[in-house]
Parts: sequence; C-alpha cells; structure tokens
Amino acid sequence: VRQNYEVMKNTVNSKIAEVRKPVPKIYLNAKRTESVVRIFVGVPIQVIFMIAWLSVTAFVNPVWNFGVWFVASLPLAAFLALGIGLTAPALGRLRLLDKATKYYRIMNGKSYIDIVDIAKMSNEIPGAVVKNLSKMIEQRIFPEGHLDAERKVFMLNDDIYREYIAIEEQRREQEKVAKAAETVENRENGSDLDGVIKEGRAY
Repeated sequence: VRQNYEVMKNTVNSKIAEVRKPVPKIYLNAKRTESVVRIFVGVPIQVIFMIAWLSVTAFVNPVWNFGVWFVASLPLAAFLALGIGLTAPALGRLRLLDKATKYYRIMNGKSYIDIVDIAKMSNEIPGAVVKNLSKMIEQRIFPEGHLDAERKVFMLNDDIYREYIAIEEQRREQEKVAKAAETVENRENGSDLDGVIKEGRAY
C-alpha cells in the first residue's frame, strides 16, 4: 500500500508540475505556412486566367466587338484579381518576415535596442526601420513588440515596455516638480526685484 501510495503521489506531482510549467513566450512569430499556401494557390490562378484573358482578347477584337469582349473578360478579370489579391499580400508578408528575422538576429538576445543601431546593421534608414517595425507589430510578427513614444527604441517584450512606462511616468512627475520649483523661485526672485526697485525710487 505504501509503495502504491508513493507511486501515485509521484505521478500526481509530476502531472501538476507539467500543468504549472510556464508556456515559453514567443517573441518572433515567423510562421510562413499561410503565406506559402496563398502563393501556391494564387500564382496558378493568375497564370491560368491571364492566359484565358489574352486568348479572349486575341479572338475577340475589343475595338470592333467591345461588348462581347467586355462580357467575356469580366469573369476572367475577377479571377485574375483574386489571384493577385492572394499573392501580393503573401509576398509582402514573406519579405516582412525576412526583415523581422534579420532584426531579431541583430538584437542578439537583447530585450530592447535603438532604432539607429538596427538601421546601421541592416543598411537601412531609421524611418524605413520604424515603418517595418510598425507593420510587424500590427501583423503580430513581434507579438509583444513595442516602440517608444519618440519611435527611437524598439522593445521586444511587455515586461520591458512596462518598465519603460513606469520610467516615463516617473520622469513626467520629476518634470512637474522641477517646473513647480522653478515657478516658485521665479516668483520669489521677482518679489525681491520689486522691493529693490521700490527702495531705489524712494532714494
């Protein structure tokens, strides 16, 4: 009985440990499956319906029979647009994923980095890096990514962003205190000056 109890206890404890085991955070979501599938579906659609549209244009002269050509071309153009609509965003996302992987490697394990440093190491201008990072954050390529208020620093996770928010609030409070102290000092200096002027006039 004791032996069975120990076995069951160890089994239950191991299952509890597995349940409590923290899920590893994903800082870079570089999945390409959906984009690749879109390209594999979209490109053949474009090719097939482009050939069909060119064939219709070759057999039916749009100058002489515009109505017939338009009616025949309309569904072909719709499918062609569908193929382009599938392919173009997928290609754009793949390019964005390549850049995101490049930026992630540049960070080399850091939780935050200056935009200027990313721009130097990736041979891009800072404005382009900010634009790319904004798209990556919007498309959840960096699920916990954040840019600071001035768009000069990129933060990889929520913990660093919370620290940044706390520091910014502390800085604002210090600025308020400094402005209040400066206002009081100016008032005191101004009242002393008024006293000196009055005394000078009296003399």
